[in-house]
Amino acid sequence: MRAFTAAELTRLRAVDTSTLGDESGLGFTAVISRVTAGDDPLARTVVVASLACGRLTDLDQREKELVPGMAAVSRAFKVKAEVNTAVTRGLRFISGGLDYFIRYVSQHPVSDPQFYYLFLEDDGVNDE
Repeated sequence: MRAFTAAELTRLRAVDTSTLGDESGLGFTAVISRVTAGDDPLARTVVVASLACGRLTDLDQREKELVPGMAAVSRAFKVKAEVNTAVTRGLRFISGGLDYFIRYVSQHPVSDPQFYYLFLEDDGVNDE
């Protein structure tokens, strides 16, 4: 594996800054979906086709206990995302063949959101 060149890092920082307002991660997009009524747990209806996000961060037990409803979750993640009012608790966060349950959405700052933190549970479902 080779290291990024200075030009590649500059380009990645520019993309992060334009997408999320800072250099919090390398950035990617995710699909936000709703589980469709019925028997198929993989049936989805797209709510947001492309949500810009920072990198996924593992939550340790201390961090999980600070987020409502996350203390008992075995594998939990946090991701910084652009503001989109269609993104709510209970939807699915899908990226790179992985499918996560959105447990909690935190707006920052609360009074005038500039970005969201999405708290995700890896509940073993994948979209493949």
